[in-house]
Amino acid sequence: MTRSTRGAFEREYPELMRLFKTAFKEDEAELFDFLIRNDPALTSDSIRVATVDDKPVACSVALHRQIRTPLGSWVPGAVITLVACDPMYQGRGFGSAAVRDSLKYAAESGASLAILYGHPGYYPRFGFVPVLPAMITILDVNCMLSRGSESGVVTGSAGSAGNTGSTGSAGSTGSAGSTGSAGSAANTGSTGSAGSTGLAGISDNVSDTRRIAQSMRHLGGPEGSGNVSDSPDISATMNDSSLLVREVQNSDIPILADLYESQLAKYPCCVRRDASSWIWRPRGAMAGRSVLVICCNEPEQLIGYAFCMDNPDEGYLAVVEAAVSEKRFGSSIVRELARRAGNLGRRYLRINLTPDSPIVQAALCEGATQEYRPAAAGMACVLRWDVLLPGGYEVRMSECEVEQGLRTQCHYTSSYQEHHEWLQNSGCLPGTPADCLSSDDLFYLLHQGYPVLTAKRGPLTRFVLGYEDADLLIKDGSLRSLGNAMPLSSSNRPNRDSCDRRDSRDGRDSIDSPDSPDSRDSQDSPNSPSLYDTKSIRDLLCQDFRKSFPKWYLAPYWY
Repeated sequence: MTRSTRGAFEREYPELMRLFKTAFKEDEAELFDFLIRNDPALTSDSIRVATVDDKPVACSVALHRQIRTPLGSWVPGAVITLVACDPMYQGRGFGSAAVRDSLKYAAESGASLAILYGHPGYYPRFGFVPVLPAMITILDVNCMLSRGSESGVVTGSAGSAGNTGSTGSAGSTGSAGSTGSAGSAANTGSTGSAGSTGLAGISDNVSDTRRIAQSMRHLGGPEGSGNVSDSPDISATMNDSSLLVREVQNSDIPILADLYESQLAKYPCCVRRDASSWIWRPRGAMAGRSVLVICCNEPEQLIGYAFCMDNPDEGYLAVVEAAVSEKRFGSSIVRELARRAGNLGRRYLRINLTPDSPIVQAALCEGATQEYRPAAAGMACVLRWDVLLPGGYEVRMSECEVEQGLRTQCHYTSSYQEHHEWLQNSGCLPGTPADCLSSDDLFYLLHQGYPVLTAKRGPLTRFVLGYEDADLLIKDGSLRSLGNAMPLSSSNRPNRDSCDRRDSRDGRDSIDSPDSPDSRDSQDSPNSPSLYDTKSIRDLLCQDFRKSFPKWYLAPYWY
């Protein structure tokens, strides 16, 4: 039996369709067919297959995408999706081989970051780290409409067009989950988009949410960019009866794309979109899923949009994505969506947007409650660190952490591809090419040539992408501050002897001790730069790496 990994051939597409139908339900096969017909980024080479005697038995797809960094820039990235394994071959490493080959392909194609939704117990072995939290805002439609009726607010539905239907699920099934359906390749099951559970346990601590929103005002790239127009009073809105709500038309899509990029896609891990119509419409004709545009009626002017999914089983209308052209329209749009939910017989409006969204802030003013859900299914794998770091910083990896007993000169790398090539040249690459991506990888973060901390892949990814801040991670020991560190010059880099004495699994620093002769000489030199102490390192990191709210809005075609 010959095992290998490679890109797929177009002639194998029907066989892959059968594979998806065997491993999953119909939805994954439908998504695969949809992407083949519409997505120019999907090529036969981006479909990676694990084979037995040249027959595909497992598959993983790497879709080329532009992904937002914490610095506000766009970098080449990849969405890993449609991972499947023939049930007859599950549990034998074929699914894992396909995932690893997808990462290798993505890295060699120039990707700096890979993202997916998948099983949090399965994907960390490939270097993926949960970094995509969710803030679920729940508005009780009945209570809001009752208050509006008592205060004389217009409650009739305003010129709405189109029908959302009464079926479908808000992010709990469909291809939102299929971005992480690779869990089934190891019999681990698959999960859907973050925040797809019910309404139990919702917090009403609105003040905490507002503090989170205030702390996120710096998001959106350079100062002044990515912000909706301010209004002194968010509740000062137009007459709701002047609104027109209708299904999206092709002529609307360029405006929606601009709103998405300026208002929603400003967070780390967001995926860039263009104005291609296939991106902005739910896949197929499933009822209950629609992209709505909200316009002023006289004259007609688009002021916002919302991608909504009806969930009759749990009694809510989900707002998966929404943006407004001006903050002052937030309340009117929330009330219109709430009325739409009420007309469908739903008690709740469930909003899955970031805490600083004008839609969320307007819902809170209407009495909404919230629940913060830590990152679980939404994950990222860093393939190249340098594009994610502020100026003056770099990440290096010590080969002493790769394999206990390895004896070579020290070499530090900042990307998957460089590290993989070094491993191959060292003759220590165990198994498949992406084995060097692991949650146990140990890295050094340097500032101006000084190693200021060490961390494993998970904490460093959460820190660099803005999911967790330095203060918390240093306090719990996930980031190990290197006080009194010296530059990594040739005199104080770990040498073979230091690697020989070091246990590569115990996590201790391979930087020479301050008491070593080389370090003492460097510290005593009058030309040596000043040293960092632990407090200075913490202050520096908190200043240069700001906590954010990593977010990936799944485009309508995923559903």
